[in-house]
Amino acid sequence: MPIQLPVIQGESRHLSLLENYIELMQLDGRNIEPEEFLLIEGPTRIKAFGRLKQFDGYNELCTLGVVDDLRKIGLGAKLVKALCKQSPLPLYLVCIIPEWFRPLGFEICLDYPENIKQKLNYCTNSLVVEQAYVVMRYQGPLTEN
Repeated sequence: MPIQLPVIQGESRHLSLLENYIELMQLDGRNIEPEEFLLIEGPTRIKAFGRLKQFDGYNELCTLGVVDDLRKIGLGAKLVKALCKQSPLPLYLVCIIPEWFRPLGFEICLDYPENIKQKLNYCTNSLVVEQAYVVMRYQGPLTEN
């Protein structure tokens, strides 16, 4: 069943909620601006969020989260597709679940900008998890699954 909730632009009123979710999900919350985010918001709470950081010549998809009880129903994929459409520049991400991002048009890459290398180092050293972090680049086109 398709997700009927719209994707909206983040606003200043979302900042404290975003900060809480980011901390809870142990995501990169450094220097966040609510306007960098796209959200899926229900009547009572944010259901999912994702961030598009802009750099000179490329963008980074980051700080992607879906509320635990709403995972596996397509909210994350809907947000990723919307974020990809917003990025006219090469788009990178650092993640631990490359198999989830592959069907959305991303491939692991070994050549990436310095800021993405710094993000990989930050994640590896500060957001420690069992899985290995990898860098991926959006290759498109998106699948319609």
